[in-house]
Amino acid sequence: QTAPALSEVIKNGLNKYSDSLKSKLIMQTYDGAAVMSGHINGLQTLIRQDYPFAFFFHCAAHRLNLVLCQSALNIKEVKLFFSKISAFCTFSKPSSDRKAHFNAYGVDIPNPGETRWYYKSRTVKAISQGFDVIKIALTEITDNPQNWSDETVEKADGLLHSLECFLLCFLLELYFKILQKSSILYDILQDRSVHFSYAVDKMHDFSKHLCDAQAGGAPSTRSEQAINYKSLYFEVIDNIVAMTENRFCDVESFPFFDLVNPKIFPQWVDGTVLADKIQQLTEKYIQVDDLGKILP
Repeated sequence: QTAPALSEVIKNGLNKYSDSLKSKLIMQTYDGAAVMSGHINGLQTLIRQDYPFAFFFHCAAHRLNLVLCQSALNIKEVKLFFSKISAFCTFSKPSSDRKAHFNAYGVDIPNPGETRWYYKSRTVKAISQGFDVIKIALTEITDNPQNWSDETVEKADGLLHSLECFLLCFLLELYFKILQKSSILYDILQDRSVHFSYAVDKMHDFSKHLCDAQAGGAPSTRSEQAINYKSLYFEVIDNIVAMTENRFCDVESFPFFDLVNPKIFPQWVDGTVLADKIQQLTEKYIQVDDLGKILP
């Protein structure tokens, strides 16, 4: 699981192909799984020592997931917030009685998962939009403890205290808006029928939306001894914007990706856009004397 070891495995796999085919290796990408963490940069550099035109491009949707995940881990209050959010999901999962109770009130809180932030947005949305009903359902349990196990009453009481916590409500509202926008972007990045340039524009729109929200000011200037909410608001947005710009800084250097997306070929009826993409490809691989060496 080191960069040198992984590069050897990849190069050995490529050795079964002829040199003429190997010269057509013009891109590399990896799924970014945990086993690759910390080694991707070293790995892609080692591969390019033998295949200089194998540029590295990381999955855009996964980049967005990393932005949201790592920006949350960087802030103590946010990390604690998502831990508490997960507690709402697990409350009804092991108990059919709790699940039936929530269902009776129309409460369904999807599991956010550990890594896919696309799913966390659904959890945040469910709690934000069902806030009052969830509170009523939990109060029904704590007001009638004789009908429930001690564990259920204790957990319900803990969740009620969370809902009454200003910090949780503050971050719930903030992340509801952030994840609502990020979910739209995530769907665009996953849509194969979307033009690459359109997806890039939407990435910029996402960052601009956050910057505009920041310029508009925090929804609360409340400050407690331990927490300044205005500062926390700016810190959350600053982290996401900075990481978005860092993670997506290279995307505009690959505008020719549409050339390998058959979903949009029918849109090039006059060949104009296609010619533009070929020119962009030529500029990226300017050192190649004959593009036929790398094109299929």
